[in-house]
Amino acid sequence: MKLYKFVVLIFFIYSCNAKIAQKLEHSLSELCLLDSTQSFCNLLSTAETTTDTNTSTDTSTATTTSLSLSNVTYIGESGGSVTSKSITADSSSNFYINGTSDFALSNSTGYTASSTNTLVAQVDSSMNVSWITLYGTGSSLLGRTITTNSTYVYQPIYSSSGFLLNLYNTSGSEFLSAFNYLNIFSTSSSFETIALVDENALYIVGAISANFTGLGNCGAATLTGSSDQYIVRYTQPPSGGSDCQSIHLLGHSGTFVNPQAAVIDTANSAIYVSGNSSYNFSTSTSSSLTLSYLAKYDLSGNFQWAKSITGSQNQNYGVALDSSGNVYITGLTTGTIEGQTYSSGTGGTPFVASYDSSGNQRWVTVINGSSSVTTYSSFPSGGIAIESDVLYVAGTTNGTINSVATTEVAAGDVFLLQIDTSGNVSNVSYALSSSTAGPVVTGIKVISSKAYVLGYTFGDIGSFTVPTTNSTLFLARFE
Repeated sequence: MKLYKFVVLIFFIYSCNAKIAQKLEHSLSELCLLDSTQSFCNLLSTAETTTDTNTSTDTSTATTTSLSLSNVTYIGESGGSVTSKSITADSSSNFYINGTSDFALSNSTGYTASSTNTLVAQVDSSMNVSWITLYGTGSSLLGRTITTNSTYVYQPIYSSSGFLLNLYNTSGSEFLSAFNYLNIFSTSSSFETIALVDENALYIVGAISANFTGLGNCGAATLTGSSDQYIVRYTQPPSGGSDCQSIHLLGHSGTFVNPQAAVIDTANSAIYVSGNSSYNFSTSTSSSLTLSYLAKYDLSGNFQWAKSITGSQNQNYGVALDSSGNVYITGLTTGTIEGQTYSSGTGGTPFVASYDSSGNQRWVTVINGSSSVTTYSSFPSGGIAIESDVLYVAGTTNGTINSVATTEVAAGDVFLLQIDTSGNVSNVSYALSSSTAGPVVTGIKVISSKAYVLGYTFGDIGSFTVPTTNSTLFLARFE
């Protein structure tokens, strides 16, 4: 026993100082020879192996299990059309869905006739619809994203009445309705908007084609391009336009910069915005093509850097972060992208690109299908999510992905990919559609290794019967 206590002390010194270790090496060997049971020698061998393991670079990747469709919840009736836009979730695994409806659903409140209304719905962790709230102004409304902090649900929207923000509590009741957070009305173009929230602030990201004249503590901002990206910061929760704290525009003369998705990295005090632009941020030149871009800001909204994905025409649709602060964006390409060639038919194929927090490109993966079919990326936003350093990408396809076939219909089936953080596709899952018009995937959330895919459809998803052949919102669970 005394020998082993001495051995533990020797190993402590051995692991902490290389010079002492060199001097002790001969003595340790002698101790090994003196140990007639060889127990000490075995312990020495084990300790040396452990030391090597702890100082080596971890090259392991997260393991994944193929997921299957287990449940589908629909929101839709025969009276009209319902579409989806995006999805978020709170800490209790309640989902909040943003979409549109052109009629009053039987279990909804707040419908305004003669217009397309925005829709906010809560679906609980058991896939039951808890409530649906509609909002309309008499004109068509657009709203790309929805976000929550478990106290409020934020829905920024655009209409001819301006850039509006609806704020709800988590029971669906309006807390703050439709204040113009940009103080701009009836701009020449319609743009959908993105919301982010942390403990201290609300951030709204979008694009404008008019000068900003100022609101609250936000000063004036002058348009540079044909349309510029904006990021506006408000106190949280805002009570009106006076709570505006800052606004920053990103644009270049003769070009457009239109954001599609955004994510907040509270741990590293950063915001990432991805989108599409006719300006190449990597070469600082205008482009005849539409290129995906990724831009970084601090939490005050100050610009840090922007990078473009070069090659042929490409479109961005989603952004996500891993536990190390690396950024992933997904989109659609119809040609060569960063040296990789598209080969999936005529409609385009998804890509995933990864960047570190300094804007260095880590890798780009093109998700090709079979050459005779089309593989589509998610549209319009949020087609990528990450949990435990496994990426999940959702969309639709009418062929094969990575040689994994689907019994397709003419317009496509829902697919779900699992990708490691090195860009390798590990699993492909499908949910077959009965509709010849095909489903459209618009978002994805992953909770406890279960993937929840949002979209709208004109037919059944898997074996789950759709309530109407009109456009119907769906939330599909894979586990």
